[in-house]
Amino acid sequence: MLDVLARTIAVGALLGGSLAPSFAETVGGERIRIVDGDTIAIGDQRMRLLDIDTPEIDSPRCDVEEDLGHLAAERLSRLIADRLVVIDRSGTHDRWGRPLVRLIVGDEDIGDILVREGLAVRWEPGREAWEARARHWCGDDWRAEE
Repeated sequence: MLDVLARTIAVGALLGGSLAPSFAETVGGERIRIVDGDTIAIGDQRMRLLDIDTPEIDSPRCDVEEDLGHLAAERLSRLIADRLVVIDRSGTHDRWGRPLVRLIVGDEDIGDILVREGLAVRWEPGREAWEARARHWCGDDWRAEE
């Protein structure tokens, strides 16, 4: 239990938070089900990775986006496989009620890895940002495939 508390404090400090423990838990990667590149589930509880967006799998705006979405989900799966994963809950939820979380493996934020590898972009709110993400994954003529 003390190890989990120490990891929680370390994750809070790593992410720029205070030294007070945040709501975090450490789980084995085998317990986490990958829904897509930025959504996971443990049991019936779905959680959304905070501050990133990966290409869509369920409702892609083009074939390239769907292919990249599968690559992002596969990479997320490999990053957590057989590892201890700290799930750090931000305390907020998305519009579908999913908790917003950071996944930490070792001392790295999984979202940062996905962004660095080009499999995710930083999430920004609004229609304009949504369209920018569509152009990013599908190019300028993404509306032709709607």
